[in-house]
Amino acid sequence: MTDLPQPSFTFTIPSIHGGAELDCRIYNPPNPAFSLDNSPAIRGGLGGAIVAHPYAPLGGCYDDSVVLSLVEKLLKQKLVVGTFNFRGAGTSKGSTSWTAKAELNDYISFAGLFIHYLHNIRTHLSSTPGLQCSSNAPCPISVILGGYSYGSLVATHLPPTTQILSPFSHPATGTAAAEIRLRAHHLSSSWLVDLQLHKGAKTQASRPPSPSGTLYPVTIKIGGDESARRSRQLSREGNGRSIDNSIKRSMERSRRRFGLPQRSCSSGGGHGETAMREDAQRNMLHPVNIHDLRTAYLLVSPLLPPLSSLLTLSAGQRRGRAWEGRLAEMQTLVVFGNRDMFTDQRKLRRWVEGLKEGAGPSFRFSEVPGAGHFWKEEGVEERLKAVVGEWAEEIILGSLYDANGGLDMR
Repeated sequence: MTDLPQPSFTFTIPSIHGGAELDCRIYNPPNPAFSLDNSPAIRGGLGGAIVAHPYAPLGGCYDDSVVLSLVEKLLKQKLVVGTFNFRGAGTSKGSTSWTAKAELNDYISFAGLFIHYLHNIRTHLSSTPGLQCSSNAPCPISVILGGYSYGSLVATHLPPTTQILSPFSHPATGTAAAEIRLRAHHLSSSWLVDLQLHKGAKTQASRPPSPSGTLYPVTIKIGGDESARRSRQLSREGNGRSIDNSIKRSMERSRRRFGLPQRSCSSGGGHGETAMREDAQRNMLHPVNIHDLRTAYLLVSPLLPPLSSLLTLSAGQRRGRAWEGRLAEMQTLVVFGNRDMFTDQRKLRRWVEGLKEGAGPSFRFSEVPGAGHFWKEEGVEERLKAVVGEWAEEIILGSLYDANGGLDMR
């Protein structure tokens, strides 16, 4: 695996299940995919992917090598990529549950933030001259809901997108859902500031060279202190100020790095911070337009019964035709090796072939010869990335572009 770009944002969010603080990362794709100078990519719409990690009690976290390989490949496909640690993984609070209900809500929490992050960026860019969509319709957002091993198991339990976004539509002040919406607003605002600074630095021809040709990431760490549930509402305003200060410090560091003049601070800075928080709260009243949000599933080394039932107990027993029907109806890719020690290959083949028979071209699967569950065998990781990359470009980015002016990346 080559050197992975640093995450643009490292932060925490409270889970909508009990408020446990979850480690999160967002990786913005390299320049020129997410640049103001490359308007066709923006006019076609925004694409993103979430990759959930393996089972935490066995060491799974967002630093897993397979997860990072997928992040690397999806970034090269010009997608925004998000990862997070389930409760009990890494430094996320809490512990792994026996039903996967808590982890399912952890996934929904991050998906809510990630979709609103993309939505906020789209809202700004759609009002920027030259960056509107090619068609008269709103720029679509396409999101891959993915996972590896246990992460794919949780992803298959996700409800329809309308239900994923429902807790964040009009959240009550001080709730975990409200904090997540506010966090998405601040993160997108920070990225837009960095993008504007990048453009200004190019205009002044003073930006230091970048060996990789990528946009310098806004490496900001936000959050980290878990607040008690009873004090969450009281602490939200203070957390907002902390986020604002992190963004302000990042802006000043970016200006120094790019050789831009520093902005003078007026005595009204406190009012400016208050206005930012009030603006973010107003932004929270506008739910994402579900009609222009497209979702797809990416399942790498999926788990099937009996192991999946042991890891999810009652949640696993509720899986059935409705769950499998949704996979068959959506754009779905399943990738697995023929030497997976956790899943009987004959059962797995029967499962994917059955879904494929009832789904048609929207459902795809790829069995990689010689690959085990951990993708450590020679050459198999590169094959995994190739399969995922081809699918992401053709199905996700291709559908975005074809729907908005007939642009074709293939």
